[in-house]
Amino acid sequence: MKAPRQADLVVAVPLFGEDVAPRFCYASEVLVARVESGQVCSRRRLAMDGLPWPERIRVLAGLHVELILAGGFDRRVLPMAAGCGIEVLWGLTGDAEQILDALCRGKLPTGQKEAG
Repeated sequence: MKAPRQADLVVAVPLFGEDVAPRFCYASEVLVARVESGQVCSRRRLAMDGLPWPERIRVLAGLHVELILAGGFDRRVLPMAAGCGIEVLWGLTGDAEQILDALCRGKLPTGQKEAG
């Protein structure tokens, strides 16, 4: 993703502690952030422990999430995410707040894959 959208954008980052979780389906927590005009204006953590992946997607869709920034993401789940209007960027690693900051600045690390 080259630059943040000018309109509001709701982003979800699966967490492993403070870092981007290596796998969406195993993250016990997700950081949901609203980006407005290139800045994170709100954020909250949601417990996802024990939820199967279809329910995780439904929860995020219900929160109007438009983008998931993930370490790993099961390709079989991509059609469901896309059907809910959620884009997925995976292959990301590191501190979740730094990844959000990079998104806001239009400088996500190279090597991510886009799908959905």
